[in-house]
Amino acid sequence: AVLVSALALRTGDLTILERAGLERAGLERAGGPRRFDHGRGPVFHSSRWDHDVELEGKRVAVVGTGASAMQFVPAIAPRTEHLVIFQRSRHWVTPNPSYHVPVTDGEKWLFAHVPFYVAWYRFLLFWNSADRIYAAFRVDPDWPDPGLSISRANDKLRQVVTAHLERELADRPDLIPEVLPDYPALGKRMLQDNGWFRTLLRDDVELVNDRVARVEPHAVVTEAGESYEADVIVLATGFQPNKYLWPMTITGRDVVLHEEWGDDPRAYLGITMPGFPNLFCLYGPNTNPVVGSVIFVLECQVDYVIRAVAAMIERGITTLECRRDVHDAYNEQVDAEHEQMVWRHPRVHSYYNNASGRVTTNMPWKLLDYWRMTREPALDDFIVDGGYVIR
Repeated sequence: AVLVSALALRTGDLTILERAGLERAGLERAGGPRRFDHGRGPVFHSSRWDHDVELEGKRVAVVGTGASAMQFVPAIAPRTEHLVIFQRSRHWVTPNPSYHVPVTDGEKWLFAHVPFYVAWYRFLLFWNSADRIYAAFRVDPDWPDPGLSISRANDKLRQVVTAHLERELADRPDLIPEVLPDYPALGKRMLQDNGWFRTLLRDDVELVNDRVARVEPHAVVTEAGESYEADVIVLATGFQPNKYLWPMTITGRDVVLHEEWGDDPRAYLGITMPGFPNLFCLYGPNTNPVVGSVIFVLECQVDYVIRAVAAMIERGITTLECRRDVHDAYNEQVDAEHEQMVWRHPRVHSYYNNASGRVTTNMPWKLLDYWRMTREPALDDFIVDGGYVIR
C-alpha cells in the first residue's frame, strides 16, 4: 500500500509518498504463483490468507520459515492432520516469555495516575530495543572469531539465542543442527519465539530442509526427489521490500523514478531525490531501522517534511529539489557504514540486499543520529526556485 498526499500550496504543488514496506507478497522470489499451482487444492500467500479454506483434518504444506511462518504456524498446527514445513533459510529466534502477557490493571492505574510514569515506561521499552543494543550490529575488526559472530556484544547474543534453541529442542536433539543458523546473530531479521520450537516437537509436524522443486496434484516434491502429500499449500515466502513505490510511475524532470532506480533505490535521508522537485518519501530507501521502532523514524521524516514545507511557505519558495552532489555523498556514506554492519557478513543473504549485494532497506545509523540528521532541513541541500532569503 502506498499513501499519496498531494498538498496544494500557494507556492506550488508538493507530493508526499509513504509506503508500507512489507506489503507486496514475494511470489516472484518463490518462483511465481504458477510454480505452486498444483491444479487441485488451495494455494495462497500468508499475507493474502484465504479464510474460506478449512484446515481442520487437512494435510498442509508451508513453504518458508521466516517471520510470517513463525507467527501463524503455531496457531494452525493443532488444527491440521499433518503439517510439513519447507525451510528456505534458518533464522535466529529470541525468547520472549512476555509475548502474550497482558498489561495488568495495576500498570494501567500507574499509567493513568502517576505523573510521567507512562512516558518513562515507554522510554524504557524503547531504549532496551533501540540504540542500547546498536553495538551488537557493528563489526569489531579485531574480533578473533568472525565466522560465528562479529563482536563481543554480538557473540553474547548468539550464546543466549543458541542456549534458548537447545533448551526448547532438548527432547529432539536431531532437530538442533537442522535449525541452527551458520551466520552471526542479527545478520537477518531476528524473530520472536511464539511457540515455534514447541511446534516443531509435535508428532504431526515435519520440518524439511530441502528446496521445493515442483508441485504435483496433492503433493510437493523437493529437489532431492522426495514427495510430501498436501491438500493445502501456504506460501510464507516473504515480501519484496526493494520495490519502493512500485508499481506507480513517478516522473520527475525528464526521468522516471523506477528507471532511475532499477533495483538500487537511493534517496537523500531516505526522503528526497534529485530530479524530483517537491517530492518527499516516507519510509524510503535505507530507512528501515534495525533497532527501535519504525514509527520513530517516520516521526523524524514527517517532522523534516513539515519543516521543509513551512520554509517554502514562509519564504515563498516554489520548488525544492535535492542537489545531486548532496544525494550522492550521503549514499556513499550510507554504503560505507553498511560495510561495518553485520548484514554485510559473507554468510548473510537476505531481503536487505539487492541483486548486486547492496543494502537498500536498512538504515545504518543509530536512531539518535538519524533524529539529528532530520531535525532541521538545510536549504543548502536543495536547488531552490523562487522565494527569498530571510536574514
